[in-house]
Amino acid sequence: MKSENKKAFLVGEVIFWLIVAILVLVVVVFSIYILSGKGTGAIDYIKDILFGG
Repeated sequence: MKSENKKAFLVGEVIFWLIVAILVLVVVVFSIYILSGKGTGAIDYIKDILFGG
């Protein structure tokens, strides 16, 4: 592999893991809201926005 290809591969890999970490964080935060009971209003709000309830 050339040096440029290695750098591009590493940057792509870091971006991939960063996106995965952000998605996991979002899932954890939503699950905490749902389990604490505060998330039901937020879920209803999102449903209303997405499905025009």
